Amino acid sequence: MFFSTKQIDVKFYLDKINHNLESNNFFNFEENKKYAEKIIDFLTEYLNKYSHEIHLIKRNRLRKALEYLKNFRHCCKRKKKDSCQIIFEEIKKEFHEYTIAGSVYLVRHADKSKEENRNLSFMGVKQMKHFAEQIKEEIMIAPKPVEIQIYYSEKRRTLIFSNIITHINKAEKLCDKEITIVEKKDSRLLFGNFSDEEFADLELDMEKYGPDEGTFIHFEKWIGGRGIFSSQMKNKHAPDAFVIKNKIENFVTFGRKETLRTDKYVIVIGVSHAFILDSFLYYHALRNQIISTAEYAKIEINSLFYNGGWYGL
Repeated sequence: MFFSTKQIDVKFYLDKINHNLESNNFFNFEENKKYAEKIIDFLTEYLNKYSHEIHLIKRNRLRKALEYLKNFRHCCKRKKKDSCQIIFEEIKKEFHEYTIAGSVYLVRHADKSKEENRNLSFMGVKQMKHFAEQIKEEIMIAPKPVEIQIYYSEKRRTLIFSNIITHINKAEKLCDKEITIVEKKDSRLLFGNFSDEEFADLELDMEKYGPDEGTFIHFEKWIGGRGIFSSQMKNKHAPDAFVIKNKIENFVTFGRKETLRTDKYVIVIGVSHAFILDSFLYYHALRNQIISTAEYAKIEINSLFYNGGWYGL
């Protein structure tokens, strides 16, 4: 992962071109060619980095916008204002279609610190800076007002939010990007009460099978209500896996509806925990390992992106 060196507010430069085209004053072809090139550079870099995890419909809109921008640049070189105007309408149309649907992220909290008085380890801080930078770039691509909705569990890792919000605030200051931030605790993302006996059983599984395989075996016991969980779930000493899965399903449905708002480009971020998020991913992505710290799944339109693949919802 690398941070963008060509990041700009797409809306800012589209507005500049639009103003110049609508003005009766002299149309500066060289100036508008440079505006188009700034968008081309950022959009090219953005697609190179994230193309595989942008929904096909949205990805195609960005690619078409990129092609029209290159045509616009060519028309500026040839100094044909009428052609520039026609092509610019197509550019606006493609960006508008791209922003019809936003994104939902299901994120596992970043790496915890073993030190007292620290929420995240140094690795956790680095993880969240990477994630925050990615969100910032998605904000800057969208040529309309943006709303970020961040929902978290009862075990809030405060630094994750400060990192995300710091980067969002930087985006807001860049060309006065209009951004609204909403933060809320959400009961659907809660970790719940796993007993000491269950954690002891997890330790035994990890000891026997290794950390990764042992954790997944323990997770499958929980999902299937087997082993120690057969009695613990009956006695309500452990969260019911099916109930937890349905809560995450409900959160995703809610998030998808939010991202279809027409007045803003909406990004919904749900921060939760291993097992809780895995209860959803296990059924939809068929993955046989536990979500890593700061790893995320992304939902756009009617599909789930996770671990390099797309799955229908």
